[in-house]
Amino acid sequence: MQPSSPGEKPASVPIQSVVINQPTQPMLVGQPHSGQFVMAHPTTKNMNADVALAFGVIGIAFIVFGFVLPFFCFFAWFFGLVAIITGHVGAGNAMTSGIGLKAARTGYILGYITIAFYLVPIIVLIIILSTGGSFV
Repeated sequence: MQPSSPGEKPASVPIQSVVINQPTQPMLVGQPHSGQFVMAHPTTKNMNADVALAFGVIGIAFIVFGFVLPFFCFFAWFFGLVAIITGHVGAGNAMTSGIGLKAARTGYILGYITIAFYLVPIIVLIIILSTGGSFV
């Protein structure tokens, strides 16, 4: 290498490209290796709470429709019972996950109301029939 004169450009230096090793992520099973990974998100739904709310609303609707067509009253207890069971399970799940507590509580409350509207007329009818039809 010769010293360069003051007006001369410096000699060019070859630049080498350096490969930087990226940290590798484990491949997901069944996913092609494309450099992008889709990670599964945890479940963000409380299905028991949703089922309780739906069956609670259906049970109340069957009670209301039972005043028009008595056929609906025969099946309202089933929806109320399912709403109560799944509502309590959903409320228990909501205590750990924090999702669906209001829906679960609403579901089992509507279930209890459905059962009450179903059982109160039956109990009153049993009392009337056991007293021989007199209220005194």
